Order: sequence, then structure tokens, then C-alpha cells
Amino acid sequence: IQIKGFKAYLPNSEIKLKKGESLPEEFDVLILSLDKTDNRLKIIASQKKALEVLEKNKKQEVLNSLEVGKKIKGKVIKILDKGALILIDNVLVGFLPNSLYSWDEDRTTKELKVGDEIELLVKEIDKDKEKVILSRKDLEPNPWDVLNNQVGDVVNVKIVNINDKGIIVKLNGAKGFIHKSETDHLDQEAYKKKYKVGDNIKAKIIDLNKKKKRLKLSIKALTPHPIDKFLEENPEGSSVKGRIKEIKNKVAIIDLGNGIEGLLYLEDATWNPKVKNISQVLKGKKELEFMVLDRKGNKIKLGLKQFKPNPWEIFRKQYKKGDIVKVKVKKLIDRGAFVDIIEDVEGFIPLKEISKEDIKIPSDKLKLNEEVEAKIIRMKGNDITLSIKAVEQAKERKELEEILKNYKPKSETEGLGTLGELLKRKLEERKR
Repeated sequence: IQIKGFKAYLPNSEIKLKKGESLPEEFDVLILSLDKTDNRLKIIASQKKALEVLEKNKKQEVLNSLEVGKKIKGKVIKILDKGALILIDNVLVGFLPNSLYSWDEDRTTKELKVGDEIELLVKEIDKDKEKVILSRKDLEPNPWDVLNNQVGDVVNVKIVNINDKGIIVKLNGAKGFIHKSETDHLDQEAYKKKYKVGDNIKAKIIDLNKKKKRLKLSIKALTPHPIDKFLEENPEGSSVKGRIKEIKNKVAIIDLGNGIEGLLYLEDATWNPKVKNISQVLKGKKELEFMVLDRKGNKIKLGLKQFKPNPWEIFRKQYKKGDIVKVKVKKLIDRGAFVDIIEDVEGFIPLKEISKEDIKIPSDKLKLNEEVEAKIIRMKGNDITLSIKAVEQAKERKELEEILKNYKPKSETEGLGTLGELLKRKLEERKR
């Protein structure tokens, strides 16, 4: 090559060309060495070193022109996991982190492509280390600053995520949350099947704090509570039809239709305090008429016994201790027999009160569903004790009284032996 009329040598190792390029007629070089011997000037030059110096100078010039807050244009040259490398004025490389890409946390530099030219803002500069941090986010308005809604507003939001706790949505770029308890009045797990990411839905703002970037919304707040509506249509005391859905020990779940469930507690299913399991009342039944009693959370409290007057009040008005009543044998156990006095009023006949005779078990004298007369010998609260033996003894006394009443001795000398023989004969007849 010639440098101002002097011949110089440019080694291939000191040439920097892109593939397919060739050296132009004129270009800059850096003199690496000058050797003047034998009246000859030996010059070795480098085009590569000259480019490096020019690039360094240009880079410094660009660095000096930059300042925090300045808008620039840059070209995407590489996409990394944590951000993107941006070429500024073809000489200086800056870094655009994902955290400064957008106010929308779900957007990252992954949506960029190598070669894209974008407008950015200088966020940080370290000129000694030639380090430049860039931001795209600062060129966008903060969605929380421009959010002009307030609590109570009904807004359109877009679902961006669904998890076990609820639904994450966006309102004009501001992220909000709908807790699963706010998705439905009755079924808090239905939202997973009912909604999907990308859906646009209506919701009501129930909590908003722009400073803390907190936005809570509710879907269920847009509609009246189904329980309230049900009670408007079926007030307390109404009769409703329901299907038995599940029976537990002391409560049954009743399907009232349209997703509404009722609760029937044992205490509201029967007047009989001796019934310990609600299945005894509902056995074999699928659908029944129930009485609406009250609201119990998100369910309706129901009753069955309320359709009938309190049998215990009726019993106490009609009967007292010492009365003889007709009862029906309901259950036999080793220590006695349970009997129905009137519907839902139950009594107990101890083994020793079943018969005057010495029996070992109740079935020696009684059969299930047999109707017998018994005397009320004890009443304490809802515990009623009866005796068949007392009825038998009363009948015997009456018969003896009748015999004594109707007996007329033939003479004063007719002894008591005759009367004793008569009583003995009557007793033998009873035994037979």
C-alpha cells in the first residue's frame, strides 16, 4: 500500500474484513513500525488496529453523548434469558433487562427479534466500565397512574392466569386478583372449569390501593345471592320439595335444585328424642316435602317435624302418671321393651314390669308389633316408664273386689274357708 507516497506493508493478519468484503481503494491504517536502514524506509501498517482505534473513539464519543433519561434508538443484537443486548450507534452495546421492558410483568424481551430497532431510555450509565442500562418501560405510562377507576366500578378485565387461589386479571395493564371465594356465591371451585386464560369477563372492584398496586375484584358481586332470591320466593314456613343427596349421622344434605342445598338436622327431622341417627327417619325415602326454617350460611335450614304439632305437648295434656294406655311393641332388648305410645312418643317397659311371672327375656311374653295395655308408672322429661304387670295386678284386684262384693254367706257360721276356696278356684281359672 502507499501512505502519502511511501510504500508500506499491510500483513493479512492486520486486515479486518467481513466475509465477501474487499479492501477499498482508500482506508485508514495505523503504523505499527518504521524502520529506516540502508537509506530505505520500511513501514508496517494495520488496518485492523486503525478500526479498533476509530471504534474506541466513536464509542467514547457515544458514551459522552449519553445521559440518564435520554431517549435513544438501538438495534437488538442478542436475546438472553434475563434481557436483550442492544447496539447503540453501531459501536456501543447496552443491556435491556426484562424488569425494565414493560410495566406488564408477563411481557419480556423474548417477544423481540434480533434486528428489531426500538426506542429506549437511558436508565443507568457507568462510563468507566462502558456499561449502559436501558429501559423501554419508562417510555410507557404507568398503568397504576392512569387507572381512573374506583371501588364499586364494574369493569371489563382479561384473565391472564388461573391458580388454586383464584383468577389473575388485567385492567388496562394493571394486574388484579379475584379470589376464588369471589367467583361464585355457592361453588368456590367451579371457576377452574368455567373460565380460561384469555377470557374477557366483567367484575366489580371491591378493593383498590394504587400506591400499593393492589386491585381486588369480584364476579359474584354482580349478581344477587341465590339464597336471598330463594328465601324471597320461599320465605320461612314455606313448603319446598327436595331430593335427599347425602345422609350423615345427625344431618342430611338436601338438593333443592339450581345448585342450592338444604340442611336437615336430626333435631328438626323428628319429635322423637330417642332417635339417634337421622337415617332412621329418612330410610327408604328419596324425595320429600320440607319446611323452610332459616338460612344457614350458604344453605337453607329445613325441617320435617314442624309439619306436625308437638306430640309431647299432646301426650302431656292427655296422659298422666297412673293412666293406662294402649302401646305397640317397637323393639325388644334384654332389659325390656321399647313401645310406641303415640306417634313420636316412645316409652320403655323394664323386664320386671312385663309380667307378674318370672321371665328371662322380653320375648317370653311379648312379640314385635304386638299391642298391649300398660300403666304409666314414671314420667320424667321425655323418659316414660310403663308396666304391664301393674295392669295385670289392677285387673286382679278388681276381680277380687267383685268377688268380695258379690259374695253372700249363707249363714253367719259359714266360715272363711268357703271364701278362700272360692278365691283359690278363681285364681286357678286365671292361670288356666
